[in-house]
Amino acid sequence: MPRTLRSVLFMATVCAVCTAVPAMVRAATSRRVEALERLATYRNVLSILAIPVDHGHPAAVESVFIACVREQVIGGRTFWFGLEAPAVGVVAFAVRGPGFWGPIHGIVAVSENDHRIVGILFTRHEETPGLGGRIREPWFGEQFHGITLDPHRQGPLVRLIRQGSREHAWDVDAITGATETSKKIQSLFDSDVRQALLTLSEAGRS
Repeated sequence: MPRTLRSVLFMATVCAVCTAVPAMVRAATSRRVEALERLATYRNVLSILAIPVDHGHPAAVESVFIACVREQVIGGRTFWFGLEAPAVGVVAFAVRGPGFWGPIHGIVAVSENDHRIVGILFTRHEETPGLGGRIREPWFGEQFHGITLDPHRQGPLVRLIRQGSREHAWDVDAITGATETSKKIQSLFDSDVRQALLTLSEAGRS
């Protein structure tokens, strides 16, 4: 084989390897990231549905999720229905909306029959630590529990107001010093949460 041809073949092989290896690494990394994100979703859904599981064991988390939760896509949106106590009759769904510094992600769980909030968890955000970042503190999410959401009612689904000035059943305390984040949470309910509830209603699931 001529030396020139050998050189060309060698360079072609090197180029092919250099192209293939990074692609394989990216594919493997992508699968790993997807698996971790799926596991995080399982953990969050089980937590908000109050279904007990050992969160330190991924295999147990996946097994309990499969046994106790039914995942269903309705109107292009994913909903998680509880199949075991204490989550029977409860449905959860992911929500997202703009925050003050970046998007806010969360999961809301409501009773199927009357849309009463049984859990809310803010999973990701970019709000200021100690101010808007306090949306992840237990006290903030707990005050939403028991509020019945009516997506057909005019006005806000929930109203975040100055502490100590509640007037309605759907009023909750805003975060002191985080007015803009509080407004964003109210807007998230009025947009994405409301849309999720309307999707359930139109599908005859509430």
